[in-house]
Amino acid sequence: MLAQIPGVSPARAEAILTTIPLADILAGKPIPRNIKCAGTSKSSSTPRAIPKNVLDVIEDYLQPKQQAK
Repeated sequence: MLAQIPGVSPARAEAILTTIPLADILAGKPIPRNIKCAGTSKSSSTPRAIPKNVLDVIEDYLQPKQQAK
């Protein structure tokens, strides 16, 4: 499901869901900022941190902030 959000790759979505269940994300629990994703390039298999902007996109998409009226 997370991979359907614009800007979130399937590898990053899988790494996030191995750390925190989707039900917790939907319930509003914050996503940890230290999640590592396995390298996807052929030259490097070293885990890399998932960028903060990707985590922010997921939180904004699934947990939109209420607009002040």
